[in-house]
Amino acid sequence: MILLECKALIFCLQFLTRLPLPFRIEGPDDLFARGTVFFPLAGALIGVLDAAVYWLISQWAGPWTAACLVVLFDSWITGGLHLDGLADTADAFGSWQSRDRMLEIMKDSRIGTAGVLAVAGVLIGRIALYGELMSRGLPLRTLLGIIAVIPCISRTGMVMLIYASRYARENGLGGMFFMYRNKIDVAFFITLILAAGLIYLLLPSWISLILVGTSCITGLLHRVRCYRKIGGMTGDTLGAGLEWMEAAMGLAAVIAVFYLV
Repeated sequence: MILLECKALIFCLQFLTRLPLPFRIEGPDDLFARGTVFFPLAGALIGVLDAAVYWLISQWAGPWTAACLVVLFDSWITGGLHLDGLADTADAFGSWQSRDRMLEIMKDSRIGTAGVLAVAGVLIGRIALYGELMSRGLPLRTLLGIIAVIPCISRTGMVMLIYASRYARENGLGGMFFMYRNKIDVAFFITLILAAGLIYLLLPSWISLILVGTSCITGLLHRVRCYRKIGGMTGDTLGAGLEWMEAAMGLAAVIAVFYLV
């Protein structure tokens, strides 16, 4: 059982990151799907790396340079996976076509105007929000904590969307994520506890609550829109949801710091 969970965790890291793992493993779709419960842990690792990059860059560069490089590093370490989902979702939803046509647009490898605008808007927005946070004179621990926990919370939000949604297609790669959505078990709760523990250790409770609350509201609104457009979720809309949650949490953090610190 432990070996199975370790393989699922490695699958998760192989899919969600570009980490130079010393080995790669293959396995059936159900084992790949099993890695879904480890999304929060992968997010925690990405967040810690983002925070480390900021700390290193901040030793010789200003806040806006650091913000730009942190966002670019985050996009690189994830392989632009979720940005691709955001672009496909924006192109589909922005087309105002029928449900079936929107699902076809999501499968098209080409990117349209709406996709370009969505990706550029999210990247520029995150750089601006992170730069604003970094120039506010926050305690270093608090700033590093915000950078570290946002990817963890957003990927926990992805898991919640998977468990609370149905797959909009009859078949497809994204459908593997939904194979375990009705099987909440011990591993699922362990990952949530570990994610919650990391958030508690790195951030003051009031900031944590703001970020988690913002993620929940953004994820819910995104789910409602996806159901109205295509009657469910896909792999692309999950990636789009993650990008929206991270951007919304960055905005919430800036507002909280501006008014409460």
